[in-house]
Parts: sequence; structure tokens; C-alpha cells
Amino acid sequence: MVRFMKISYQILLVFVVVIIICLGVSGWFLLQISENIIINKISDGDTQLAQRVGQEVKVEIANIEPVLKLLANSQGWRQMDVTAIKNDLNLVKNDFPDITEIYVADIEGNQIAKTSIEKLENVSKIWAFQLAKEGEEIISNIFLDSQTSKPIQIITLPIIDNKKVVGVLSAEIDFRRIMFSVKDIDIGKNGSILVVANNGRVIAHTYMEQLSELDFSKSPAVKAVLSGQKGVMKGYVDELGREVLGSYMPIWDLGWGIVVQRPLTDIGTEVKQLGNAIFIAAIFSVLLAILVGWLMSRKISKPISLLADASEKVAQGDLHTLVNVKSSNEIGVLASSFNQMVVSLRKSRNELKQWGKEMEKRVEKRTEELEHVNLKLQELDRLKSMFIASMSHELRTPLNSIIGFTGIILQGMSGEINSEQEKQLTLVKNSASHLLNLINDIIDISKIEAGKVEIVIEEFDLSVLAQEIKDSFTVAVDKKGLELSLHTPPTLIIKNDERRTKQILVNFISNAIKFTDRGGIEIKLVKKDKTAEISVRDTGLGVKKEDMDKLFKDFSRIPIKDRTIEGTGLGLYLSKKIADLLGGEIKAESEFEKGSVFTLTLPLKYKEEKL
Repeated sequence: MVRFMKISYQILLVFVVVIIICLGVSGWFLLQISENIIINKISDGDTQLAQRVGQEVKVEIANIEPVLKLLANSQGWRQMDVTAIKNDLNLVKNDFPDITEIYVADIEGNQIAKTSIEKLENVSKIWAFQLAKEGEEIISNIFLDSQTSKPIQIITLPIIDNKKVVGVLSAEIDFRRIMFSVKDIDIGKNGSILVVANNGRVIAHTYMEQLSELDFSKSPAVKAVLSGQKGVMKGYVDELGREVLGSYMPIWDLGWGIVVQRPLTDIGTEVKQLGNAIFIAAIFSVLLAILVGWLMSRKISKPISLLADASEKVAQGDLHTLVNVKSSNEIGVLASSFNQMVVSLRKSRNELKQWGKEMEKRVEKRTEELEHVNLKLQELDRLKSMFIASMSHELRTPLNSIIGFTGIILQGMSGEINSEQEKQLTLVKNSASHLLNLINDIIDISKIEAGKVEIVIEEFDLSVLAQEIKDSFTVAVDKKGLELSLHTPPTLIIKNDERRTKQILVNFISNAIKFTDRGGIEIKLVKKDKTAEISVRDTGLGVKKEDMDKLFKDFSRIPIKDRTIEGTGLGLYLSKKIADLLGGEIKAESEFEKGSVFTLTLPLKYKEEKL
């Protein structure tokens, strides 16, 4: 029995040593490879993200400066025609929402037109006006507005007629949309996205409110991206004092740059967690190996001992069992004793193997079907993401250019056009605007349904916002010969998302103008106990009772006899989704052929801060 105990210990020792060595070597290599894979995967993903953000930023502002220069050189502006200038200002303000204010002043510095509702002033003492008066074009550095803390840039251009400066155009560009867009992007727990201008000044940052300064020109990643390079940089200290992995991509057309940064501690935590998991798995495997080895050694050594004893009895004269011994060791004794048993077991094994193959085939049908379905679902999700990303970049960029430049041609800034050209260009501009609205609505709905929309809560005057919206529709209502009135208290302060509130009201008024041929539109603001109500009433076509339930469904358009009216069927659906996010609600009332009333109710204070 002693010799068989030694075999048991030897089997256990060899088994455990081999397992420990294999697990140790494979675990170390796995950890090294996994760390490189994690870093490469993160940097590849961040580089692609930087490229996508860069394209979106480029779409937002690439056409603003050329349009302003075209305005300053148009015929009506060179003659300082106030009516033409006001019409152009309203059109540009509508086409380029990032331009928050534009004013035009004569050579003495007296403002003759501006987009805001503030009174006209004299700007002769402003240094930018003084330089533009001398014929220079001034593009300011990006800076934070002292009152609103929004990142802005001011472009001031001379208006020249026959080589003589006759006035000055100045426009303020608000980069908050870019800032909000960057904040909406999920970059992990502590990651950040940085958008910098060509002078190293920050335009947008995931943690904008935590920055102590806005000049990032000394950051090594910023230096690299502003020099036109794209790539990955590991181990530098970012603006928040963290060692980071930075992936950067330049926006060549603007001279700007995008940097995506992740703290190395986060990546190290990931690697450490993986290492801990590998270590725990290794410990568990060693313990399991010891247990299995001990059980196997006992299972092997005990039958050998019993079978060897039986073989010795046969050798001593017990002929009940025929044994053919080919070797003197224990394995030989085991093989000789088990000859017949092997034949029997072979038969049973073949039967079991055949049955196992049949079962394996059945399982492999099922497996292929599940894998096929899973691949289809993954492909559909990938195609959806690619579709939305493609629309954001491939469609919005050319559409914005088409809308901007066809508008400029229609205004006669590039020369006179005949009536047929004007008709065709108007169709192009309207169709492009219609398609752009559809794309923007689909992207907004996709973000809302994915829970990726971040609302920005701040105090603002709803009365002032309503007046600004009303003014922006002056040209549209005048063109149709309609009256547009506003009834509002002098001030109505609420705390909510101003941009999203404006989006809903603009949709209400646009629909009212679209479906109203005579009469007018009334905007009314009422402050109640804990809410503010904004209603838009029109004298248009109205909606039949049986069609009312279709108003807030996606891609739902109510048929109108003998009329074709453009629309995406998404406006009211999107407005309802946004109103829900803002803690408000939308109600609709309508009487066919007499008009409709759409009412938005918002809390005076958002969510937990409601009165």
C-alpha cells in the first residue's frame, strides 16, 4: 500500500505544479496584453469621437464669417438702406442661430439697425468700431461674457462703398450650443472633451465650471492639435491637474482642435480590476486543481491497489479470471485485468458517442440560429448609430450651406436674378430647410429616447423670450399678410431650459403661420400660482375631432383636401417629448375651419425646486 500512496502524492504534486506554472505565465501575459488592448481600444474610440465632435463643431460655425462678409458687400448695405439692412439682419438671424446679435452703425457710430430689442446706441468709442472705421476686419478672441458666462466671439467688419467706409457691421457669436453639445457626450466617469480655438482659448469643456482659466495654449496636447497634428499622447498633466491619456484631432478649416482626455487612474483602475480578477481566478483555479488532483490521485491509486492484489491472486493459481500480463508495473496489471471490461466499455462508449453526436448536432442548430439572430440585432443597432452619425455630418453640413447661400442669392447679394430663377431658388431653399428640420428632429428624438439629452436649467425672462420669438417671425407673417400679436406681463421669470422652451414655441408659431391664410395669430402669456402658461391661437384651418388624436404621434400628418403643406410629422411629437423633459405639458384645442389653440404649461421652478 505504501507504493500506491507515493503514486497518489506524485500525481497530486505534478498536477498542482503544472497548473500553477501555466496559470502564472498565462496570467502575466494576459495582463500585459489586456492593458495594451484597453489603452488602444480607448484611444481608437476617443480619436473617432474627437473626429465626430470636430465635424459637428465645423457644421455649427463654418459658414458664419463668409456670410457676414457677403452682407457687408451687398448693394443695399453699401447704400446704407435701413429697410434692406433690417430685412437682411432678420434673415441671417433666423438662418444662423449661433449669431446672437448683429448691429449696423453709420460712419459716426450711430446704430441704424440691430437684431435685439434694445434701443439704438452710439458705438463710436468702441475700439473695434474705430479699427473697422479705418477699413480693418476685426475678429476678437473667444471670451466669457461677464454677465451670462457664455463663450462668445465678436466679428466687426467695415461696410465699403467705392473704396470708402460708409458704415460698420458687428456680430456677436455665441458658442453655448457647442458647449452644451460637448456636455451631452458621455465620455465615461471622469473623462473630458476639450474644444479650443486657434489661439488656445477654450470654447467648450465637459467640466467648464471647474476651470480656473481659459488659456490652454501651454497644454502639450493643445499645442500638438493646433499645429495640425492628430494622434494620442499619454502621461501629460491636464488642466485639472490629472495625468491623462489624450486623443486629439484638428479642425483644419477653422484652425481649432478637439482633445478627448481620460485620467490614467481610471485606465489603471480598469487594468487593476482586470488583474485582480485574473489573480482571484488563478487562486480559485489552484485551489480547484488541488481538490481535483487529490480526488483524481485517490481515484487512480485506489483501483490500482485493488486490481494489483487481484492480479497477484490470479498469478498464485486463481484461474477464475484470465489475465494477460505484458508488464510488471501497476499500469500493466491494470491493463491485463481490464481487457474484457475495455471491450464492453468500448461498445457502450460507441453507443454514447453516437448519441452524443446526435445531441451535439441538435444543439449546434439551435446555437447557429441564436447567433444569427444576435448578429442581426447587433447589425441593426450598428446601422442605426451609423445612420444618425451620418445624418449629423454628411447631411447637415451641405444643407446649411445650401440654405445660407441660396438665401444670399435670393437677396440679390450676388447679383440680380430673374423671376424664374428666384422661384426655383426659393424651392431649393425651402426644400433644404424642410429636410434639415426633419434631420434635426430625428436626431433630437433619437437622443431623447436614448436618454442622452441634458437640459440646462437657468433663470430667464419668458416675456423677453416671447418678444424675441415674435420679432423673428415678422417677415414670415408680413409675407402672408397676417397679424401677429403678443400679450404678456412686463416680466415673467421662470427657471427652466430656455433653449428647449424656445424650440417648442417656435414650432407652435411656425405651424400657426403654415396653416393660417387670413386673420392673425395671438401669443399670450399668463402667470398662475405655480405655473406659466404660453398659448398660441390662430384663425387657420383647424383640425377635425376625429384627427385630434394624431397630432402628437410621430410621422403623423393630417390630410388636407386640395392642399399640399410641407411638414415632417415630427414637430408636435418632439415638442411633447421636450415638454415632458421640462416637467410641463402641452394641450391642444381646435375647431375645424375656425382655428386652433396650442398651450404649453411649465412650472415656475423646475423639478425639485417647484414652488
